[in-house]
Amino acid sequence: MIEDAVEQVAQGLRPFALEQELLLAQYNLSRLNDRLETAGYVARRDCPEDGRGQVVAITASGRALVKRMWPTYRAAIARHVGAKLSEDEAGRLATLLGKLIGA
Repeated sequence: MIEDAVEQVAQGLRPFALEQELLLAQYNLSRLNDRLETAGYVARRDCPEDGRGQVVAITASGRALVKRMWPTYRAAIARHVGAKLSEDEAGRLATLLGKLIGA
């Protein structure tokens, strides 16, 4: 799942698509993108389909950060969520969350 999201951002996503994927308000995402860009984890570039717009793409440094941090997050999710749910409950939760995000 996280690998798919990173790959999408590697190709570049429009800010409004990121807002929908991350469920963040535009002003919060804009500030987050500013900080991530300053740190060198994402880059903004012109949108090829719309010269007025931009896309946000993850950089090599951003990919390396995700690779380093994901094992910690995976373990925390398993400990705080996965360990408390049966397989059936986890499946139902995934279905419900999928409905919420329109998957």
